[in-house]
Amino acid sequence: MSYLTRAQFASDANLILKVKQAMLTTALAVQAEAASVTNHDNRAQFALIALRSPDTFAPIMAQGVVTDTSLSGTSTDAELQAVIDRLWNSYSNAMP
Repeated sequence: MSYLTRAQFASDANLILKVKQAMLTTALAVQAEAASVTNHDNRAQFALIALRSPDTFAPIMAQGVVTDTSLSGTSTDAELQAVIDRLWNSYSNAMP
């Protein structure tokens, strides 16, 4: 996909809904993970923010999701979940 196509895909309402659900799934898992997990404090802080404001953060995370070249409009929920899980630390570390 071209950058333009990916940018358009990132603003697709259905993709954003799917990203929101995957993001919430990851956020809940992070809240339950052991404090000994690498980067847990940042991961948990971002999880809390995402849980409190999923409608704000889903479109933001969708921008990162579409950079994964393995995804397409026909990707499964499991494939999307794997991308969200892989991106979690990047978003967590971007917290001010």
